Amino acid sequence: MFLCLTAILRKQWVNREKLAYPIVQIPLLITAQSGTIFRNRLLWIGFGLAAGINLFNGIQFFFPTLPVIPVQKYDLNIYFSQKPWNTMGSTPLRFHPYLIGFAFILPFDLLFSCVFFYLMKKVQLLLGSATGIVTLTGYPFLGEQGAGALFALLVIACWSGRKHFKTVLYHVIRPNPAEESAEPISYRTMVVILCFGLLLPMLFCLRSGMSFWVFAIFITIYLAIVVGLTRMRDELGPPIHAIGYATPQDLMISMLGTRRLRPGNLTLLSLMNWLSGVSYASFRTHPMPEQMESFKLAERSGIQNRTMLIVLILASIVGIGSSLILCPYTIYKEGVAAGSEQIHAGGAETYNFLSSWLVNPKPADKVAITVLGLTFALNLGIIFFRSRLAWFPLSPAGYVIGVAPGTTDIIWFPMVIALVLKWLILWYGGVGVYKQGLPFFIGLVLGEALLGCFWPILSLVLRSTVYNWI
Repeated sequence: MFLCLTAILRKQWVNREKLAYPIVQIPLLITAQSGTIFRNRLLWIGFGLAAGINLFNGIQFFFPTLPVIPVQKYDLNIYFSQKPWNTMGSTPLRFHPYLIGFAFILPFDLLFSCVFFYLMKKVQLLLGSATGIVTLTGYPFLGEQGAGALFALLVIACWSGRKHFKTVLYHVIRPNPAEESAEPISYRTMVVILCFGLLLPMLFCLRSGMSFWVFAIFITIYLAIVVGLTRMRDELGPPIHAIGYATPQDLMISMLGTRRLRPGNLTLLSLMNWLSGVSYASFRTHPMPEQMESFKLAERSGIQNRTMLIVLILASIVGIGSSLILCPYTIYKEGVAAGSEQIHAGGAETYNFLSSWLVNPKPADKVAITVLGLTFALNLGIIFFRSRLAWFPLSPAGYVIGVAPGTTDIIWFPMVIALVLKWLILWYGGVGVYKQGLPFFIGLVLGEALLGCFWPILSLVLRSTVYNWI
């Protein structure tokens, strides 16, 4: 289903709108046939700096008498322990080189937006405690805020591609092989496979006791979220997919309440929890952003789209097959907690959610839905100003990432560092100096990523805990 959706949207997002796809810059540069980037001294300086920090901290883990380079030591919450400041929660100061390198290649407006809306979230928590509204169930409705911003981004994307969708529909009715020669497969085949893919989970859910209207609402919200996240990633390049606690199940319960859904539907909805990536609704389990970036790589490197489609299918088969073998093996050999933290958390969350829905029924949450609607309208306004004012620095994608709990806490300070560095370089050196300095930041990513792969392998060899660099 995801491959078909990606193939349908590919031409509009890759060829016509020519979205930025910031993350593909790194694989394009390091796989270029010329190999010039590996002759750049700045690349190796950044590589050596990041790898050296990681290696030194890894050695320090085995020899605690050595000093540590504090890339993940500090947290501002130690300075804000009194009310109302303590409601802001954890605000870590991370200095991971790879996060700084990744953030540096992202668009300037996305960096600013992420930091701005992250701080806005902290202000909401602070004001909520100071005014007493923090006691309102669900406040500050971060999941609904993120979903509203994401839906606004998706609606505008669909409006921009309305002519393309009409063309797709026309080719479904009347295929034209000549005009569709550049596509991975024909539009009619894409739509048929997509419909068949929708039919299978629908039959499974209906046979298991779910009502048809509940499945229709669930799958519509789910596909809207994953397509919106794909658009967000391809347009502005954030490497995370979190939107807070805003799974389709949460939004449905906010709209309808648990009593209207009934126990049978709630049971099936809870068992669909794995689709949203479990913790923080991060949607790690959906591959559409990587699939669309693969087609962008194919377009930039001259690979045929059909060839890339075959590669993606093979990668899916190998990935799914190997995980179905290795994951249960690891769990049974090492234990659930050691073998798969995400599966352990996923099982606990799934049945804890179901238990809370059945034991403590929830009415429809009109306040949460109102917040979602207002955020949706606000981000439509942000998109309007972005289209009219070239200097307007805010972005709906930054809103989605900024208010997301958990993951943004880790990346916000590296984004601040990258934002300041990028501004200084562009202001005083211009675009030329920025391009010259880019290999240094790519080296930061490669250096820490390479050493980051070394430590898990070492833990398997030594059969013991090693340095956790994340």
